[in-house]
Amino acid sequence: MMTFNSELEKLREITNQLVENGYLLERSAQWEFAFDAIPDFVVIVNSKFLVKFANKTLLKRLGVKNYDLIDKQCPMKFNSSGCNGDCCASLTNEDSLRYVNKPDMYIESLKSWFDFTRTPIFDEEDGLIGYLCILRDVTDRKLVEDALQKSEERYKYIFKKSKPGVAVYKTVDEGKDFVFVDYNEAAEKIEGQKREDLIGRSIFDARPGIDEFGLISVLQEVWKTGKPIHHPRTYYRDEKLKGWYENFVYKSPSDELVAIFTRDVGRQEISG
Repeated sequence: MMTFNSELEKLREITNQLVENGYLLERSAQWEFAFDAIPDFVVIVNSKFLVKFANKTLLKRLGVKNYDLIDKQCPMKFNSSGCNGDCCASLTNEDSLRYVNKPDMYIESLKSWFDFTRTPIFDEEDGLIGYLCILRDVTDRKLVEDALQKSEERYKYIFKKSKPGVAVYKTVDEGKDFVFVDYNEAAEKIEGQKREDLIGRSIFDARPGIDEFGLISVLQEVWKTGKPIHHPRTYYRDEKLKGWYENFVYKSPSDELVAIFTRDVGRQEISG
């Protein structure tokens, strides 16, 4: 599969060929066909930002004909990521002579996010005559990122306010080990251990009795499948800790494993 960067390199090669072959901003069936074949928006403007070419993908998305855009101001209006109004016109003088990449720019009229790149076009005497602009729709990616961000925010709130203990682990060596990356206040109170004494430590080092307890197989299964698992009340014992623990383990959006646990003090005292 061709990546965005490789596609851009291909288009930049075509642009260079236009200049070398003397086409400049004149229309050519050869390069028009190449630009029309890609799913991204492609716009060629002159140095005054008047449209000289717009590919079929852009025309279809805007719902306009080619003659609606030619020799008119570029229709791409951004109003996010520090760029207001016409994108090209808002760039600095230094930007005008170099390749520019602006990720995650929002077009209000299309209600969509785009990665924007602009390549200057020069004549034989290195005079600036226009720009090749390419816009890739990244709205789906942005929606996923926003959903994950909101999920992470909810997770952090629950983590902080949760009455049960919460331990967060990073998977190491394809599930052969799990390292503490977070530990909430409730967990500190339940087990009488400080967060800073556990962060960065292997679960095997911090919990010597973990193999017999049965939680490792649960962590491995959740890591592999992504499906949450309930680990019922089971007795845990090592030199420092002992008691009946119940765990619920799930995989977070950041691929960390979250174990929510409680300890049954009454059963611990009876068994002790």
